[in-house]
Amino acid sequence: METTYKIHANELNEAFIASMKTLFENQKLLISVQTIEDDFEDDTAHLSSSSANKERLLKSIQNYEAGKNLKKISWENLQKL
Repeated sequence: METTYKIHANELNEAFIASMKTLFENQKLLISVQTIEDDFEDDTAHLSSSSANKERLLKSIQNYEAGKNLKKISWENLQKL
């Protein structure tokens, strides 16, 4: 199993470590850390790599700019995800 996390160093905390322990329970891990620059452009390129993804991304941007189909979530509920 392989998982990639993109987080800021200041987001590394005991809860993150606990989630890693739960996800990879009783397994040996190889942990590699590298710094990245602003990867927004890379994420956008990946999301628009197929026509269906690109269409959905553009529609989501249009909805956000128009204030349509937005869902509000509390910080507490977000942390539960």
